[in-house]
Amino acid sequence: MAVASPCGCAGSEGRGRLAVQVRIGVRDAVAVAAYDAGMAFTRISIDHRIMGGVPCIRGTRIPVAMLVRMVANGTPIATLLDEYPQLTEDDIREALRFAAARVDERTIPLDLTA
Repeated sequence: MAVASPCGCAGSEGRGRLAVQVRIGVRDAVAVAAYDAGMAFTRISIDHRIMGGVPCIRGTRIPVAMLVRMVANGTPIATLLDEYPQLTEDDIREALRFAAARVDERTIPLDLTA
């Protein structure tokens, strides 16, 4: 079952937004907890003083979203490592895992259409 609650956000055209939360059963909650417990992101940093709180690779100002976008656009990991020598392959893989975990979250903002 989905529950909608206002999140106080304004859409790009000034429309309000809703946050939809999906209520899950006890069995599913245990599975989600096990998934989250196994996903410690030691290479990702979120600090409001760095890049306005945008998730970055720890110790850098390289946003996770930029790395994910570059991989999605077909940039080979070897090229990323050449262009950003402070990164390791493990940094890039953790950025991808972090993005997958965020997409898998149960709260999704929706724009109001009416």
